[in-house]
Amino acid sequence: MPEQKITKKNSIKTGIVLTYVRLAVYLVIALVYPPYLLQKVGEADNGLYTFAVSVSALILLISFGIENSYVRFATVSEEKNGEEGLKKTNGFYLVLFGIIALVELVVGVVIAFLYRDGALYLKDATPEIRSKLFQLVLITSLAASSDFFLSIFSWFAYYRSRFAWEQGIILFSHLLTTGFTVLALYFGLDIIWVAWIGLLAQFVMDVANVIYSLVFLKMKFAWMKPVEWKPYLKEVYLFSIWIFFVVAFSQINAYLGKTVLGVMVDSGKTVTVFTYGFQFFAYESLMSQGISNNFSPKINALAVQHKDQEVASLWLRASKLQLVVLFLVVGGFITCGLDFVSYWLRKSHLSPTDFRDIYILGAGFLLLWLIPLSETVGIEAQRAYNKHRFLAIFNLSCAIVSIGIAILCVAYLPTEYKIYGPLIGMAFSVISGMIVGSNIYYKKAMDFPVGRYFVTFAIMLGITLVAWAVPFVIFTYGVHLPDDLSGYVVALIKAAVFVIIYLPAIVLVFRKEIRQEILSLKSKRGVKKNEANS
Repeated sequence: MPEQKITKKNSIKTGIVLTYVRLAVYLVIALVYPPYLLQKVGEADNGLYTFAVSVSALILLISFGIENSYVRFATVSEEKNGEEGLKKTNGFYLVLFGIIALVELVVGVVIAFLYRDGALYLKDATPEIRSKLFQLVLITSLAASSDFFLSIFSWFAYYRSRFAWEQGIILFSHLLTTGFTVLALYFGLDIIWVAWIGLLAQFVMDVANVIYSLVFLKMKFAWMKPVEWKPYLKEVYLFSIWIFFVVAFSQINAYLGKTVLGVMVDSGKTVTVFTYGFQFFAYESLMSQGISNNFSPKINALAVQHKDQEVASLWLRASKLQLVVLFLVVGGFITCGLDFVSYWLRKSHLSPTDFRDIYILGAGFLLLWLIPLSETVGIEAQRAYNKHRFLAIFNLSCAIVSIGIAILCVAYLPTEYKIYGPLIGMAFSVISGMIVGSNIYYKKAMDFPVGRYFVTFAIMLGITLVAWAVPFVIFTYGVHLPDDLSGYVVALIKAAVFVIIYLPAIVLVFRKEIRQEILSLKSKRGVKKNEANS
């Protein structure tokens, strides 16, 4: 095997390992940092910062997802015209990213001034809130636009299959941001300093990517002639528009609730409570993606070879594995989540009602995304077969409708239920698009074994319900844990009872599949051992 292929394969494996390491570190930080931040800055400032980040993230949609096209056009250019073609592509994207980043920054600055001067609606906003939001939107817009411009260098590292570097630098940036933020809060600095530290840490990561790409990967640039720009730009945008639909769908789901609630209810406490409920979905998504990364290279390789039955079989295997992990997360959270949240945020100024809202939102988002997140390998297969266009348009259409539903729910629901408006809106988008629409498409267009998948889903749902019901009955009507026990201990005891029932049931139901996987792994190791000996 050529040295370059060995290096690429090793980088992918290391990158996958680092993905799990990053997930583990994120979960540990998530246990400690959010309640500390909330305790130091309060729910009002925390919500303002989250709202500002959401506004800046939505501004990034101005790019139309063009950044995701770099790898494809870099590959084509290098194959057709060698190194000179790649250098021209690098130069083209550097200029284009710079122009888009400048536009994003200008839009962010304009929005910041509009919020400061009261031109944009913000319910019950005092001059002090508007002034602080003005600064936060300026800082987060600068962070988002500069990161977009410099992302050309991280995309180049990705193109060169430096997955280990990519995962490592993201992990380093997260640790750097968290560490310096904790120090700043310890010395009494406010939320504005938290925003500046986030910008600084991100800039350090971007500069590291610049140095790595220019010095170690030898990234070079050349400039296209004016006559070459127009046709190339048209081709890039025609390709990017389909990816943009997917990106827009993702961004709407990620930031819809925070922006709608921030504008229509309040950008402080309500946004904070919603964000803490929503963040459990973010970690569920990271777990799903960590599993999916193991199967993505194989899915793409099989699709290129047109081995459709193998792709369908691998999709089902990956989806089953994701279901097992995600049901464990969802069932565990529903079993002990309220105890965890109540103790986790005990030092904040949030009330028991807020804890209940965070728990219900967390459970709602975890359940809502369970099917789509267990089918993420299917998204890779869609792209590999170039069959993602219909679902991209359909899902984005559903997401746009969900915006209207969320706004109506927030406007007309009773005050105590307004916080659930975005969840209801997102439910329409996810159920109609990601669950019903996607699975019909998987069956009709790609001939995936959707029926067998849902049989597995039904079995898993039954196991999870039983594993949840047992600790619920025990600790509600039977055993009463001492009041002086730590909330974490209470949550762990309930979670342990759930796991003790859940895991053996999984092993019993899927014993044949587990045995086949073990035999397959042994066979592969035997082949590798023989190859090494020969």
